[in-house]
Amino acid sequence: IEHFDLATIMRTLAEDSDYDKRRQQIIEANKKAEAEGNDKRWGLALTPVKFGISFTVQTLNQAGALVLIYTDGTIQVNHG
Repeated sequence: IEHFDLATIMRTLAEDSDYDKRRQQIIEANKKAEAEGNDKRWGLALTPVKFGISFTVQTLNQAGALVLIYTDGTIQVNHG
């Protein structure tokens, strides 16, 4: 593969979003919630996805996203 920049992109994205700091905050919040008997847990993920693998027909190279915004302020994004 030529120009495989995934590692650079992931590292830059993690740095720009303070991913490691936010992930640690979530781990600590979940430990506290568990200790208090709270069933609510938080999560955060940084997951690379390659789009358009092996589809030669243009109509197959499509994607969509579903963004759910809940009344408590949380957001869920599903994409494919």
